[in-house]
Amino acid sequence: MERFEDNAEKVRTYQEKHLPESLRSQKKVNLVIAAGLEALYARSANFEGLENLPESGPFIVVANHFNVKETEILLATLKNYDAHVVAAEKVHGEHPIRKIGLSAIRGITAPETLAHLSPEEKEELLSRVSDDFVKEKYQEIIEREAEGEVDRSGLLKFIRSSVALLSRGDVLIVYPEGLWLYDGEDGSPRSHELYKGYDGFNVIAEQYKKLTGEDVPIVPISFYEQDGQKEVKVGTPSTVRDNDSELSDTDWYMKQIADMLPDEQRGYYTQKFESPEINNS
Repeated sequence: MERFEDNAEKVRTYQEKHLPESLRSQKKVNLVIAAGLEALYARSANFEGLENLPESGPFIVVANHFNVKETEILLATLKNYDAHVVAAEKVHGEHPIRKIGLSAIRGITAPETLAHLSPEEKEELLSRVSDDFVKEKYQEIIEREAEGEVDRSGLLKFIRSSVALLSRGDVLIVYPEGLWLYDGEDGSPRSHELYKGYDGFNVIAEQYKKLTGEDVPIVPISFYEQDGQKEVKVGTPSTVRDNDSELSDTDWYMKQIADMLPDEQRGYYTQKFESPEINNS
């Protein structure tokens, strides 16, 4: 707490109020789980830029996410940090089995949205989802958004929990693309092409600044497959204050992820934006 100096008492009070009950004690990913994830996933991946990871938290990881392996690889890679992956509240947090796994890896949940999809695209999505539980939850999200409802209390709780965890020196793993759309040509739940990112991590960064007086580093990480091999690239850490472009903070970081992907996988960010210049000297 010494690191916040004048804000120490304010930060302590915030943590006492907003840290999730299940995460009040600090501990890294269970060593057995971490070892298993590393053996099954991380050791078979090619890494570039691991030296860009900060020596310690807090920081936010923003990454693309097109199949289940990304979370496992990140948790294994971040085994020496107290890292928390952000998962879908209804799809994972309410699933009888998935919520147990989420608890085991010390994850947190956030309310889902499909706001980037048109009503027609949402209907097409439902026709592609084969899992009855997932389809039911997607239907709930679609109906809620059709009525103009926003889970403001859930969003506020998620943001406050995230800020409290970061203020303790933890690491947050965020997938800004949001829910899987089950449109992968190879049978995967998501196309390998990058989707437009949702806001969220940028708001967390802003609220962290308000609480602590400091900027939280954000690390972009890209995943793609080449010749059956998982390729992982870790980008340069920066903060939202480094964004002096005309892009929103979300698009600025998503563009950094896109620039680490093969051209054909950059999707929404292919040619819409100029490559971001990062000046965090």
